[in-house]
Amino acid sequence: MNECCNNLHSCATVSATILRHEVLSRTHTAASHAAAAMNGIIMELQRVLRDRAAKIRVSWSVRAPSLDRMASNILERVIAYLALVDVLALSQTSMALRSFTMGTPGIWSRIRAYPAFPAEQTLRYPECLSIVKYDCPPPIVWKGLLELLRRSLPVPARVALRVDVSRSYDDLANLFTHVFQRSEELTLNLCGPNWGRLVNFDVHPVYRNQCIHGIGAVDSNSWSRVSSMLTTPAANLRTLSLVTQDESLHLQAESTDLILRLPLDFLGGAAPNLRSLSLRGIALPSTIPSALSSLTLFDYEPGPASLTSIDMDVLLRHMPQLRTLGLTLKSFAIDAQNDHQQPSPPSHALLEVFVAITYHISDDHELAQSVLSYFQDVPALHFRLGGHWWSHIPAVADRRNAAVFKMLPSHMQSPEHLTIFERVVTMESRGLHVTQGAWGQFTLRAKFVAFDNLLTLTLDETSWPDSLSGFAPAPNLTHLHILVTTGDVFSCAHGPPWECANLQDLRISCLIPSKTMCAPDCLAVLYVAQSLPTNYRTCRCLHVHLLQPAHRHATFANGHSCWILRHSR
Repeated sequence: MNECCNNLHSCATVSATILRHEVLSRTHTAASHAAAAMNGIIMELQRVLRDRAAKIRVSWSVRAPSLDRMASNILERVIAYLALVDVLALSQTSMALRSFTMGTPGIWSRIRAYPAFPAEQTLRYPECLSIVKYDCPPPIVWKGLLELLRRSLPVPARVALRVDVSRSYDDLANLFTHVFQRSEELTLNLCGPNWGRLVNFDVHPVYRNQCIHGIGAVDSNSWSRVSSMLTTPAANLRTLSLVTQDESLHLQAESTDLILRLPLDFLGGAAPNLRSLSLRGIALPSTIPSALSSLTLFDYEPGPASLTSIDMDVLLRHMPQLRTLGLTLKSFAIDAQNDHQQPSPPSHALLEVFVAITYHISDDHELAQSVLSYFQDVPALHFRLGGHWWSHIPAVADRRNAAVFKMLPSHMQSPEHLTIFERVVTMESRGLHVTQGAWGQFTLRAKFVAFDNLLTLTLDETSWPDSLSGFAPAPNLTHLHILVTTGDVFSCAHGPPWECANLQDLRISCLIPSKTMCAPDCLAVLYVAQSLPTNYRTCRCLHVHLLQPAHRHATFANGHSCWILRHSR
């Protein structure tokens, strides 16, 4: 038993791998989260202790100790890796665990409740349609959360919770009062009674009419109750996210007419520490609440076609400290012809603006042109084109991207900076950033861009062109960064050398080392063929970035010559 106690310190690290869905899968009955989490941890502890005992050649036949009998410091490290919903459930299984969790607020304050939502694919259309289940907290977890918020006043809480607004007024009032007064970071995903009907518009038209189970919409009566509770003062709140709609699923047309607006006295009219706010599916009132005057980051996605240039003027005027603004193009209703004649706001502190273009309306390029004109004085303007929804439909992505590219300034046809990573392409030139999903084999001969003004290029090895005819010349390229993501070997096709006369910095980074790359004297072999830049051997600064500090060498091979370079720390 002494050996058991000495080896329990390793359980905290191992328990980090006990994800919630793995814990739940270990029970074959309809047991509660508490029983599932308890069984999962006991099984993991027993496995770790037996493995450790086998290594030191000590016979082990004693059953793993109960959690409520562990030392407090070890128990805290074990429970700290569980989701908050499981911590709350475990606290109800015994008086010892209840007293421990109530008296150790540091356990739950570092953990978010419901950071991700369980999802499962349908059997018939596994690639096109998914069933997403959103389970609101059971009563025992709801009461446990309120009790933790009451008893752990000294510690600021970070809570993310999905709230069913159809609950009783008293339950909602108690929850909102405690989470707003106690939280430092708060995420509330508001929903109606389960289950609502949602349609996934991003699937193939054949399956577009298929409805999936999802989360109910918030109706006007429920929102009137909730909005009255959003006036609770929040002196400690720094980050707030209010969501009433899912990002990947879209409500049916008949339920999108309702516009939900914040109350005028939002957060009691004053939130001195509030710096970040995210509103999705919720619009601002005509008069901006005074509690938002100290925001530095605002992620704003109201209803479709509900945002005009006048609204933007009012917003920027009442948020003098705003530095980062996130918008969605479908939220705009700006008349392009009239808005070109209106200048940008006289003064603002914006440093960067993100605009997501999701192709759910027909005149994307006209609205994008209006937004581009409106924010022309912002140092960094980011356009997110399409995203991954269209990456598997090349024809659609090609057609829609072409319409948006036509309205971009001419200097975007030859960007200064280009990044291609995980099928996402980002171009940058003169403060304008354009991000789009790549399709197929993206090559350096892409028809949308030229490389006359290209200064930096970052791409992963899967995006490295395989054409044998050579690449377009890049006379101004100074920095080339290749990301090796599939292992510890990089190889490129043979072909004419790439003309990059001014290349100064070549970097090759290994992001996912293989299991063999763990010895202090290991060699990462990267086969660099003749299609690399002509002067890569004379680069002023040649780096090899490997993931582990122990990876000290890299081998570059070109034809019959070979160089071994030592990794500079």
